[in-house]
Parts: sequence; C-alpha cells; structure tokens
Amino acid sequence: EEKMKFKMPAVFTLLSLAMLLIAVTAFAGGSRMYPDGTYGPDSGIKSQKGKRGRP
Repeated sequence: EEKMKFKMPAVFTLLSLAMLLIAVTAFAGGSRMYPDGTYGPDSGIKSQKGKRGRP
C-alpha cells in the first residue's frame, strides 16, 4: 500500500508537469509559429513547403 500511495502522487505530478509543459510550449510556440513557422510541429509543414517550392 505504501508503494501505491507513493506511486499515485508521483504519476499525477508527472502528468500535471507534462500537461503544463505542453500548455506552455503550445502558448509560447503559438506566438512564434505564425510569424516564423520554424517552431516545433510547424517545422514539418515548413519542410513540406520547401519541398513543394523546389523543382
């Protein structure tokens, strides 16, 4: 039971930290993505645009 009691809060802490990180990344990345298009997931779209632009 002690292991479970320790495990559960740890999982919730990791989960909340991950959610916070994703939220911060999405918020900070959103402001960078539109003007630049070089941040995170947008890099995939940028590479596709680059391939499309090349002959």
